[in-house]
Amino acid sequence: MASLSVSIYILCVLKAIIYSHLCIMVEADHFGHEFLLDEKINFSEIDKETVETSTVAISYLNLDFIENSTGVVYHKMIELGNSIISKIREYSISLPILLFLGYISLNNISTYYKNNGTPSIIQKEGDPDVIIIGAGIAGCAVAKGLADTGKKVVIFEKKLESNIHRMVGEFLQPGGIKALKQLGLEDCIVGIEEIVNYGYAISIPGNQSIVLNFPNTNEGVEVSGRSFRYGCLVENLRKKILEHDNIQVIEKRVNSLLEYNDLVIGVNYKEDAQVEMYSPLVIVCDGSFSRLRKKYIDNEPVTNSYYVGLILENIVLPHRNYGNVFLTDPYPVLSYQICENETRILIEIPRDYKRKQDAVGYILQNIVHQLPIYLQPEIVKAVRTNSRIMPIQELFPVAPNKQGLWFLGDSWNMRHPLTGGGMTVAFKDAVLVSKILEDAPLDSISVRKSYKSFLDQRRSHSVSINILANALSSVCSIYNDNTKYTGILRDALLKYFYRGGASVDVPMNLLACLESSRYVLLYRFSDVVFYACWKDRIFDRNWFGRFYQRFKLGWDIFYPQAIGERYFR
Repeated sequence: MASLSVSIYILCVLKAIIYSHLCIMVEADHFGHEFLLDEKINFSEIDKETVETSTVAISYLNLDFIENSTGVVYHKMIELGNSIISKIREYSISLPILLFLGYISLNNISTYYKNNGTPSIIQKEGDPDVIIIGAGIAGCAVAKGLADTGKKVVIFEKKLESNIHRMVGEFLQPGGIKALKQLGLEDCIVGIEEIVNYGYAISIPGNQSIVLNFPNTNEGVEVSGRSFRYGCLVENLRKKILEHDNIQVIEKRVNSLLEYNDLVIGVNYKEDAQVEMYSPLVIVCDGSFSRLRKKYIDNEPVTNSYYVGLILENIVLPHRNYGNVFLTDPYPVLSYQICENETRILIEIPRDYKRKQDAVGYILQNIVHQLPIYLQPEIVKAVRTNSRIMPIQELFPVAPNKQGLWFLGDSWNMRHPLTGGGMTVAFKDAVLVSKILEDAPLDSISVRKSYKSFLDQRRSHSVSINILANALSSVCSIYNDNTKYTGILRDALLKYFYRGGASVDVPMNLLACLESSRYVLLYRFSDVVFYACWKDRIFDRNWFGRFYQRFKLGWDIFYPQAIGERYFR
């Protein structure tokens, strides 16, 4: 037993010696970073063999300096560390003291790097404060917000000519309009043949409709959203950033990101030759089909179904100036005007029918006959001649695996399009990013802390919008495979809306993105579920089974969304 104890002690001592040497070296790194302020030289004076200027990386084979975020280089760090270790060896410090030093060093250095992250890489004069990849909705909005705070922004877009007929980003909720005003971009949705929308109208086949209005403000001001052509909005946003003095727009494709250890330090793009640009912060906004997401985000979009998008000309919807939702089986059909003579129709189909030929056959056989009779000929014609298919993707937000790199917009977070909340989340994110970075220094340590603050504060608006969109699409759908949902909660939701008052106003405030409390969302969703249980209160031997079925249906819808959005954190 004694020999075993001695063996364990010797192993612990050897481990402590190794830890002590390693930690003293890293402590010297930190000490040199803070102490040798008087030993500074310009980056241009450093031996070119020591520094690979193409990547601004420090050569570990000849490491004799360390830099801080302002571009000043400190040397003699290794000399300091080696002198400490040589003194330890020279005076043969006893093993107990080595154990103590190793323990203290480990705790100190782990705490330091946990709180402060990786030291900053050098930023050369003329480099931008922020690089943004993608000049779409999110990219333009965050560029404008940051530039207004005085930040120097470079934004990359491979093709500035926008796609007028893109079938996403055509409906903006009142909360999104409010965010646009905060960014100074409210005039971008004016003069583009925009349509004013006052809420939603739900049409039940063979039954009457329910009209749900956005509630007016406490001051009696009318609340409304807007629908428009996506390309018209993007063109106006790009005009704004092209006119801004603090924004440089480069019409090139970014090939890759420049990395240094766990830090992203810039981008690589091609003009006549490969060009590198450095920045302490790179923000990726390259859309739902992001090229960079797979490498830097440990999460992939989930596609459960597809939208078939149609444009109908010169038709009148049952409720003008409203988003019209037709509760067809198995998925609802969404429609709204995007200009005076064009109406968008979005028909959701199962993922097994994603090929165009299969999608056309599915719609003609299963969906068209459930829609209003006067729309059916136009829909049949559009499905056969001018339809487009896009995936309906859900993507929960996950932090990138590199520091100095942020993702925004659909490249990072997507929800079901039924509620039209995507652009609103993007604009609210842009407002928040601009606010957080307004007075923050742009070095790697500050950027890391700012990103943590962004993630914490963002949840106040994104969680309720995302969960509401995904949960509402599930409630309004009837899944035929394995009868997973049987329309019970959908019927309960309609009866809940028939009550009027707060049963309509509060959910519509959430839908309008004017109320963002996740607790209000949970309360209202629970209220619908329990209302479904209460309306079916026939107290027989099967009553508890029916109650459990409805409760479990609601829980199965809400809980996965809450976990994905980190609702409970």
